[in-house]
Amino acid sequence: MGIRKRIYDILDPGHHDGILSKIANYIIYSLIFLNVVAIVLESLPAIRNRWQTAFYHFEVFTVMVFSVEYLMRLWCCVESPKYASSVVGRLR
Repeated sequence: MGIRKRIYDILDPGHHDGILSKIANYIIYSLIFLNVVAIVLESLPAIRNRWQTAFYHFEVFTVMVFSVEYLMRLWCCVESPKYASSVVGRLR
């Protein structure tokens, strides 16, 4: 099995029930939840003023994680028969 297929199996929810797939999905879902919490907390002036730097660094970190995840999904999506064409499949 190639690395692209393995990454596809890990990142595609419901496609593979392995432990790495569950961990990856748990991490992504947790980051989404934490981003929502951060947005709510950042809307409170007293908290925003005290933790502004932490909110900024958390935002930069999560944008990087989500960007890497997106690029990995874009790279390995051709492993699905639905998106098998290298260019058209990625555009779909």
